[in-house]
Amino acid sequence: MRRYGGATPTGFVDVLCPLLIPLHSFDPTIIKLPGQSHWRASFTVELTEETQGVLVRGRTGKFVPGEFANGGLWREIAKGRIVDVDERATLAHGEIYTGGTKSDLANAISQFRGTELLEIDQFGAAAKVLSGLAEFELVRIAEAAGYTVRRMPEDMARHLGSYRNYDFEFTKNAVTKKVEVKSIWGTNTRFARLIHSLTTRPHGDPSNWTEEQRRNYYPTSSCKFSTQDIFAVSVKGHPNFPRCGHRKVPTQPVMSHVVASVPLR
Repeated sequence: MRRYGGATPTGFVDVLCPLLIPLHSFDPTIIKLPGQSHWRASFTVELTEETQGVLVRGRTGKFVPGEFANGGLWREIAKGRIVDVDERATLAHGEIYTGGTKSDLANAISQFRGTELLEIDQFGAAAKVLSGLAEFELVRIAEAAGYTVRRMPEDMARHLGSYRNYDFEFTKNAVTKKVEVKSIWGTNTRFARLIHSLTTRPHGDPSNWTEEQRRNYYPTSSCKFSTQDIFAVSVKGHPNFPRCGHRKVPTQPVMSHVVASVPLR
């Protein structure tokens, strides 16, 4: 804790551990409001001294089983979004949604027992920690399989070369492959969004661009195998995990395009 200048254990818990807020009530009626494109049900949670700072209009979270707070398994049942706060009634009103079809939401609602918890990552750190743990696990599995693993820098000074559009290099038997780590995220978590950062188009005629300008220009948000050989997709905790597949890092050098799903253990 010395590294963080007097940070306390309470501070670490609050930052790293999402807030768990019990349901006050929920209405399983599925509706689509005029002018909106998504299906929703409704819920309320209570405003307390602990929650009033985060329960604001627009706040989103995940509904998880009530048993999770007492040592049960974590899983996402649905998503929740605060749409209105009634301070006089000390209640926050929200919508339950999945980002998918009406039947997807109906299936999620059928799993509600009224004991669910609205999990809110109040400082935005939990998602980053989960991403870091996924990468840690990937490195552990790869090294156990005999690969030499190198983590690419988050940024690259221009005088040192072009930015690496991938996270790791895996090397085995003199073969090196570029690995990009992705998570299933977003409102519709049945899909992994393989997103690549866009770059600005260089000025002038493309025929006059330098080799570095050509190499660094990336006009599409879709990943491509010219800069990434392997996509390692973390799907742990997702309800569709069984149908997503379960493949670890191959024991032989990868010579073709592979998508590997790397579960956290």
